Amino acid sequence: LIETRPGIGRFLNKDAIMILNSLTWGQMIERASMFELMEVRRILEVTAARLAAERATDDDISELEELIKEMKKVDKNNLNLFFDYDLQFHLTLSGSCKNSLLTELINLLIQRVSGQAIAFMKTLPYTCEITIRQFEKIIKAIKEGDPVSASEGMEEHLDIVKSALNMGDNPQPK
Repeated sequence: LIETRPGIGRFLNKDAIMILNSLTWGQMIERASMFELMEVRRILEVTAARLAAERATDDDISELEELIKEMKKVDKNNLNLFFDYDLQFHLTLSGSCKNSLLTELINLLIQRVSGQAIAFMKTLPYTCEITIRQFEKIIKAIKEGDPVSASEGMEEHLDIVKSALNMGDNPQPK
C-alpha cells in the first residue's frame, strides 16, 4: 500500500488511495439514515433508468422481462422470493445503464437498504402487483428508448417504496 521512491520519500500507491476512498464511501453509507439512503438511491436509480432507456441492449431488456415473468409466478405468501427478484430487477437495471460507477454506487446503496426495507415492507399491506406494473412500465419505456418515461416510472416506484417506509416513522396521515 505504501510505495517507496528512493531519494523522494514514501507515498500511498494507487491501490491504497482506492481502498481508503472505498472505506470512506462504505462508512458514509453505514452511518446514513434510511431517509438519506432512499433520497440518494432515488436520485441515482432515476438517472440509471433514464440512461438504460438510451443504452440498454436487447439482452438487458430480455433479462428484465425474464425477471418480471418470474415475479409473476411467485406465490403471494413467499415475499422473500418476490423481494429477491425485486432486488435483482434493480441491480439488472442499474447494469443496463452502462455506467460502471453509477452501477456500483446503486449496488452499494441497495445492499445497505434492502435488508431493513424488506423486513419492514413485509409488515405493510404491500402488493406485489403494483411493483410488477411499475416495473413493466419501466421496461416498456426502456424498450421504446424513452428516457423520460423510464425515469418517471422509477420515480413513481421509489416514491411508493419511500412512502411505505415513512409509514413506520409516522403512521398518522398528514
